[in-house]
Amino acid sequence: MRIERVIGHVAGVPVGTLFHRRGDVQRAHLHQANQKGISWLVDKDGSKVGDAIVLHGGYVDDKDDWDQIQYTGASEGKHKGPGGRLLRSQSWSYKDNAALRLSYERRYPIRVIRGHEGDLRYSPSNSYRYDGLYEITGVRTAPSSRPAPDGSPLNICQFDLRRLPDAVQAQSPAERHLVEALEELDDEPTHLEKFPGSRTMQVRRLIRDTAAARRIKQLYEGECQLCGLRLMGPDGRPYSQGAHIRPLG
Repeated sequence: MRIERVIGHVAGVPVGTLFHRRGDVQRAHLHQANQKGISWLVDKDGSKVGDAIVLHGGYVDDKDDWDQIQYTGASEGKHKGPGGRLLRSQSWSYKDNAALRLSYERRYPIRVIRGHEGDLRYSPSNSYRYDGLYEITGVRTAPSSRPAPDGSPLNICQFDLRRLPDAVQAQSPAERHLVEALEELDDEPTHLEKFPGSRTMQVRRLIRDTAAARRIKQLYEGECQLCGLRLMGPDGRPYSQGAHIRPLG
């Protein structure tokens, strides 16, 4: 039976799911292709719209700050040299760039998959990971930071993406209930109550990369509770990744 690809989350694929190969990502219907960075599908009116991107160390102008992404478009044919260096300028007439820009215009969310050759701070070590939904907040034609091999300037199709709130990343009723409960705790006053109330909450599903994980990381200030290691990012803040001793995948 053929499964239709969709805009947004794919049923049965939680945020944080790991895949050993790009082919596994494609078979999970998260991305259209086995190699390309931009995925698209045909919308109801017959137009091609972007539905997913892969961050896998593609271009020198890519920038990944987890919540904020600066993403470089694509070019047809052989267009890239060693180290992600472009050989020629990109165009909005190319179908992949046009599809992703149309998703920006229609305010469609984009699935983000990170590969092991992306930014070391946020990428899995030897696999691919579905990291949830992002919105495209801006598109532009921009100069590449590196010229062509002959020294001439190059233009790229550039996209700004921002991760959607945790409530949108939750895919099950249990996850949504937990996110709402944590948000309620954040809204409560910080002073001690004389007779504090109590809450009982049971969640039986493993939840990856949601508000609960971030609350735990904040609680321990990014320090691994098994080995005591604390990694610091370039911004001076601690960076931690769940299950770094024994990967869940």
